[in-house]
Amino acid sequence: MLDGLENLLERTVRKIFSAGGSKKIKPVEVTNAMRLEMDHRAATISEQRTLVPNVYTIAFSEQDFPQVQQWGRALAEELCDEAIRHASVQGYSLSGPVRVTFVADDQLERGDMEITSTIETADDVDPGQPISYSPDKEVSSPAVTPPAEMTDPNVQVDRTTWRPVLEIEGTRYAINSSSAVIGRSADVDITVADPGMSRRHLEIQIAGDRVSALDLGSTNGFYLNGQKAGNSVDLHHGDIITAGRTTIVFRLAPDTSTQARR
Repeated sequence: MLDGLENLLERTVRKIFSAGGSKKIKPVEVTNAMRLEMDHRAATISEQRTLVPNVYTIAFSEQDFPQVQQWGRALAEELCDEAIRHASVQGYSLSGPVRVTFVADDQLERGDMEITSTIETADDVDPGQPISYSPDKEVSSPAVTPPAEMTDPNVQVDRTTWRPVLEIEGTRYAINSSSAVIGRSADVDITVADPGMSRRHLEIQIAGDRVSALDLGSTNGFYLNGQKAGNSVDLHHGDIITAGRTTIVFRLAPDTSTQARR
């Protein structure tokens, strides 16, 4: 196991994600690509410990990089926080602080991203390293240290500390049951006064750690992060659902209650 872990620590993986050729890359696409990379690289090293990369380098085409520079430190730090949150929800372990770096790569086509991920120990990543800007080629975040329970193999991660929450026009709705129906009817779980929505438009379903949105045969369907959604799609923290004229933001918020989910 130790030999396998040592090899994993030294290994770098490269994966290319397409954002649609000439389309502009959106922050949510970068976030989703990083989550996929983490899930893909998850390695089980014991019955209660699954190790994932904690250092990510995300390359963009030179045409897209000016936009990335505008996002700068804010997006890089948000991605660090999201990596820690996603690892916590999935029960993954991190070997050290999380760090995200954006670079320009003249070999990439516009709309493409290339992710390089590695597993490094706390000794290899300096949490105090300041953000660095190179005029044309690089934007890098400071490393963000995850909670101790995520780096200590003797402590099991609690997967029950996050609650699905929907934010609709400034109001938050915590989902305390296994599903919630949204629509303009008065007898659904969340009523939205939007003539563009069906009476029973969509349903949020929860099964363990998986949260999904299911279309209930609505007239116009719904969109996820600006893309037309199918009948059922999985949801992740920060995803944006558009139904009719209504915007619904899906989040995972800390659950401070002790009441079991129905």
